[in-house]
Amino acid sequence: TKPFDEEDKNVLKYLCYDVAIAIKNLRLFQDIIYMSKYDSLTKAYNRNYFSEIFEENFYMAQALDKSLVVCMIDINNLKIINDNFGHSAGDKLLNEFVTVFNKEIHGSGILGRMGGDEFTCIFMDMNRTEVMNSIYSEFKKTPLSFGDNLYEISFAYGLSEYGIDEQDIEGLMKIADRRMYTEKRRMKDMQGLEALIKKTEQ
Repeated sequence: TKPFDEEDKNVLKYLCYDVAIAIKNLRLFQDIIYMSKYDSLTKAYNRNYFSEIFEENFYMAQALDKSLVVCMIDINNLKIINDNFGHSAGDKLLNEFVTVFNKEIHGSGILGRMGGDEFTCIFMDMNRTEVMNSIYSEFKKTPLSFGDNLYEISFAYGLSEYGIDEQDIEGLMKIADRRMYTEKRRMKDMQGLEALIKKTEQ
C-alpha cells in the first residue's frame, strides 16, 4: 500500500469536516426534539407534549375501561418568593416541587407544567382519595431553605375522575380546574383567618 500523499490527507480532512457537521446537526436535532417535549426549567413535560400524552392515555382508559384521574395544581406564594428572595429562589421552588412530585408518584402518573406556577398531572387506574396524600405529606417533611428562612412548599389542587365526573377531556379539565381554584380560595381565607387570630392575640 502506498503512503498517504497530500491528496489523501485533503480527502481525509474533508471527511472529518463532514462527519463533524453531521454530529453537530444530530445534536442540534436532539436538542430540538428535547425542547419540543420538556419544560426548559423544571424538565417536566411542557404544555403541548403533555396534552398529547394526556389524550393518548385518555383514549387508552376509555378502551380498557380504566380509571383516570386529572389533577390541576397551583403552587402557592411563588410571586412572594420571587419578590422577597429573587427569581432564582422561585426557580429552586419549582424544581424542588417537580423533583419531589415525580419521586412520589413512582411512575403511576404523568406531570406537565402548564406555565408559571401551574401544573397538571394525570393518574392512571388510581382512586382519587389515594392520589395526593403521600405527596402532600412529603412536602411537609422537606421544607426549602432561603437564607435563614425555611419554607414549606404548599399548593392548591383539584381532582376529577373519568367516568365519575365527566366523560371527555375538556370536561375533566374544567372540573379539576374549578375545584383547584375553590381550594385556592379556601387556603387564602384560612391564611387570612390565621393572621387575624394572631393579631387579636397580640
